[in-house]
Amino acid sequence: MVSAHEARRKVSRRILRGFDPDRLGAAIEDTGLSVPTLARLADVSRQTLGNWISGTTSPSVDRLRQLLAVLAKEQRARGLPVTGVEDVYEFDREHPMLSDLRIRALLTQPELGKAAGLPTSVVQALEGGNARLMPHHIPKLAAALGVSAEQVEQAHHNTRYRDAGAPS
Repeated sequence: MVSAHEARRKVSRRILRGFDPDRLGAAIEDTGLSVPTLARLADVSRQTLGNWISGTTSPSVDRLRQLLAVLAKEQRARGLPVTGVEDVYEFDREHPMLSDLRIRALLTQPELGKAAGLPTSVVQALEGGNARLMPHHIPKLAAALGVSAEQVEQAHHNTRYRDAGAPS
């Protein structure tokens, strides 16, 4: 059995660049759930969910995945359109970076590394644009992300050659 402390250590804490709190708030409001109820169902504190909705903080990928799963279940039960990651996460669709592909797949860096058979450090370096994309990485990443090899190569190019100072 995993202790609560060990479970917390495995959780990704990367801040979500591109997260749109207004869209999340609108989706929650449209569903008709109160913040306390959704927070309880998603196993987050009311304050945490309130901070995400207000834009004070943003959820990590794994917490967003958890929240969207609960929200989708409630939306389906009410016959409403389901809110997906693309509804609350903005990115340049014409020039996505590797981190965009990962976030769209709702994977943390460790989860992507495990699914692709790569160390997390390699995923981090690739997403930061600090490593070259090796030919043997491409099909593994494409399969794990559910995209084509060409999309992985282009996203890596976009990451590596982004403007100076632009976040990855």
